[in-house]
Amino acid sequence: MGWIAPKTTWTYDQPFSYVDTNRMEGDELALFNMVNGIIQEYVICGQSLTICGLGWHN
Repeated sequence: MGWIAPKTTWTYDQPFSYVDTNRMEGDELALFNMVNGIIQEYVICGQSLTICGLGWHN
């Protein structure tokens, strides 16, 4: 899906809608995928993070 620009036209009496929720969840997923990809590709000592004992386990 990719990053969607944040909404900047909020008013004090405007509630959240499902569109706002979907946008925020999509942005969180895009950030998660980006960080997860960076972590998986990061190399230390010529080995992956898991082999060096620094692996992240879900």
